[in-house]
Amino acid sequence: MRSRTTVRNGIGMLASVLLLFLTTLPLAAQTTGQVAGRITNANTGEPLGGAQIVIQGTTAGTMANPQGRYLLLNVPVGTHTIEVTRLGFALQSMQVTVGAGETAVADFALRTEAINLDELVVTGTAGSARRREIGNTVGVITSDDLEAQPITSVTDVLQGRTAGLTVTSMGGNAGSGSEIMLRGVNTLGGPGGNRPLIYVDGVRMETSYYGDSGEANTRAGSFDNLDPNTIERIEIIKGAAATTLYGTEAAGGVIQVFTKSGGGGAARWTFSTSQGFSEIGHVGPKEDPTGLHMNDCSMDPGCPESGSWLRKGYVQQYDFAVQGGTDVPYFFSANVEDQRGNIEPQGATTMSLRGNFRFEPFNGFSIRSNNMFTRRDITFVPDGNNAEGLILNVMRWERDYSPGHDDSAVLGMNLRQQIDHFITGINIQWSPSASMNHRLNVGLDYQSADYTEERPWGFFYKPEGDRQNDLELDRNITADYAGSWTTDLRVPFLGSDLSSNLSWGAQYYDEFSWGVYGFGENFAGPGEKLVESGTYTEANESWVRTASGGFFLQEQFGWNDRFFVTLGARWDGFSTFGENFGLAFYPKAQAAYTISDHNFWPGWWETMKLRFALGESGRAPAPFASNRTWTADAGDDGQPGLILSELGNEDVGPERTREIEGGFEASLFEGRLSLDFTYFHQQTRDALLRLDRPASIGTEQAILTNLGKVENVGFEFTANASLVTTSDISFDLGGTFYHGNDEVVSLGPVTDERLQGRPVSALFGDCVTNPDAMDERPNFEDCYLGTPRPTTTFGITPRLTFFGNLTLEGLGEYQGGHIKQNGTARQNIRRRFYAPCQDVIDAVYADRANEANYTAAELAKCSYRDANYGPWTMAGDFFRIRSLALSYRMPESLIPSSISGMTLRLQGRNLWYWTKEYNHDPETHGYTGPTGGWYSTSREYYGLPIPRVFMFSATVNF
Repeated sequence: MRSRTTVRNGIGMLASVLLLFLTTLPLAAQTTGQVAGRITNANTGEPLGGAQIVIQGTTAGTMANPQGRYLLLNVPVGTHTIEVTRLGFALQSMQVTVGAGETAVADFALRTEAINLDELVVTGTAGSARRREIGNTVGVITSDDLEAQPITSVTDVLQGRTAGLTVTSMGGNAGSGSEIMLRGVNTLGGPGGNRPLIYVDGVRMETSYYGDSGEANTRAGSFDNLDPNTIERIEIIKGAAATTLYGTEAAGGVIQVFTKSGGGGAARWTFSTSQGFSEIGHVGPKEDPTGLHMNDCSMDPGCPESGSWLRKGYVQQYDFAVQGGTDVPYFFSANVEDQRGNIEPQGATTMSLRGNFRFEPFNGFSIRSNNMFTRRDITFVPDGNNAEGLILNVMRWERDYSPGHDDSAVLGMNLRQQIDHFITGINIQWSPSASMNHRLNVGLDYQSADYTEERPWGFFYKPEGDRQNDLELDRNITADYAGSWTTDLRVPFLGSDLSSNLSWGAQYYDEFSWGVYGFGENFAGPGEKLVESGTYTEANESWVRTASGGFFLQEQFGWNDRFFVTLGARWDGFSTFGENFGLAFYPKAQAAYTISDHNFWPGWWETMKLRFALGESGRAPAPFASNRTWTADAGDDGQPGLILSELGNEDVGPERTREIEGGFEASLFEGRLSLDFTYFHQQTRDALLRLDRPASIGTEQAILTNLGKVENVGFEFTANASLVTTSDISFDLGGTFYHGNDEVVSLGPVTDERLQGRPVSALFGDCVTNPDAMDERPNFEDCYLGTPRPTTTFGITPRLTFFGNLTLEGLGEYQGGHIKQNGTARQNIRRRFYAPCQDVIDAVYADRANEANYTAAELAKCSYRDANYGPWTMAGDFFRIRSLALSYRMPESLIPSSISGMTLRLQGRNLWYWTKEYNHDPETHGYTGPTGGWYSTSREYYGLPIPRVFMFSATVNF
């Protein structure tokens, strides 16, 4: 009886709840409605997917789909202001009235705005700041810039898009890294000393190259571990005038990557795939039909059945992403990429995962978490300056090192690397009031690289074989805090339009690197090996930890929201500073003036901002530069002992770079033309140099000392123009230009008259003093050859759109003003095999008396008796078509209703290049390393050219 009563009561309660739920549905419908519409380009009618739509004064919002359509659900009844924003377009708002259970329609046609002075910028500022408030230039690359480009690595993203940013590839090996440089050279520390700092969502990333593929003449770089499809935007600041608040180590500039976030309500799914191939065209001089036997090896032992060492490398990519959320915005993505190289067994496979989310426990307080994991597996082939290298042995033909001239024997070497990279960060924002903001950012960058190099038992170069296994770990911790307080100041003679923004903060960075290196050789027989399988083994271990910390203070005054003055300073401590040095002090001062806000300014010139910035940053001395160090050694009878290794310098401090930057940003003719000009002057004092000490002090090692002075001067210019704008067709053309020159001003007591007044990267070599003489051997003397660093670059980005959904766009880049040394030509001539010089080579080899028929300059270049690097130093100028892409956005009428958008693309990369003099790939060079020197960057030496890439991709949005 009791159980029946319980059942009846339960059924009654369930019925009551169900009845209550059903009766509240109409009530909910009576108190809410929805807003729908479409976002388009006002000039072309092209749909603007990715536009952000929010209800003013609330957190409710969504994002437009690829067709530009949006839907806001559960909007309270009444009148609301809808705001729409999108990068590159002016903010637009509209009032709508929402009725109960009804759908209000609000369509927006956004006007392009090439220069948006209200755009928020984060990099180089104490917090976020509007562009109108900043006195330095900031380069921005958005996801729109990347969408249609055939990008196989993140460094592809940077090439040719920002004035003053130069990217140089290491070569055509799959997985090869690249050198990144901003505004040329301002240090004596070699190529590695000029690398910019890189931050990912506020977490600093270690950017040194992974070891150790010296056998492959290349290195993989950590920047390429990022998935380009997850990038929302990249901000670039290029010098000390902008990087002061980043302190020591930021003199080379800062690149900050911001990844995508969620929001916009319901989940939006994206799947994309790319399929294609890479190929290498004709190798070497056009006079050689065999392409130095790389393209045609049919007469060579060991040649593949195809008759060429080169193959098409299959490339495939798969990307999956989902984003959405209102209370907890989220973004998750997964990427898999496989890139086969152009020589068997070369290749690289990448798997990447990302998860970002944000939530607000209460109003004014938000927590954001950004997380990434990437694994890369790379297989190299022996390359470059390497007696076991495939390229060297093939190109030298019968003067190679391979047994019986069978160059396939070198491919028995196993060169592999596995890289794991994990980045995680927590960002906390707290705004206790409208005038105060606090930000705390803590993050971890963890990387590991496992490198294996093995010559199997029976390998021609080492018959008993050997194995090397290197494991490297990098653990880097970033922690920074920044606070700001904004208020209005009342100054009688200025009125009430004076604002103040006081900012303060501190940063801590801890870097730990550990490595263990094992080597074993002379195996007893074939089969799988361990290092310990060798009859001779050795092992090494190393670890280095450095820490830095600093704090800053900044005050910004603004008048009438058009004139801003910023004063600030940073104080820095660094574990590699000498004990007697103390803290480094870096001041900054900026001014920004939007003169176009005055009534007298002409209407056709809608935006004109003048800016000026002065600031200082630094570059820390190397670890142990200030410490006296000792090396363990064995004395008599094997007794342990110590030998003085480094004397150390207790007074050593950072290099100090001071930069002055000035320029303007302008927009004319309703945004159809935008201009950005910057002049900069950098001066580096206390440049670090090694000063020799007498051997009588107990060591022959020079000590690192602050001695030198370097100057670097140049200018940058960016222009974007909408040349044709109709409802059916639009044509936009963008361009960037950079020119800069650096100079060694002083080396202190280190006297080298050759370098004074020359570029930091100046190269010297043999020049012929009797070039026109006949019947004479060449006379050589040491002379200045030039600089391997491009002093002039420009990029061009045309974009042509038909009917709002068919787009053709490209990217071309020129680099010039530098030199390139053809090491392949010089070495092949010494071995009497190089087509452009074959007539001279054969004549002199047949009878040395024939030398009388040639000038000394011709002999210095083409005679196997005289060929030298000086005569084979040529202008390195080149122009390259970086990318070309044709995109088609499918009309809504042609796709199923379950799909919100579909885009098809045909893409090509590195399609063609022109060189002024050089007859090999103009960008190929070997690994430079942190101390590799400028000769490494200037000399091509049996490197694999950069391949062309052709891709077809499809992107589907749900």
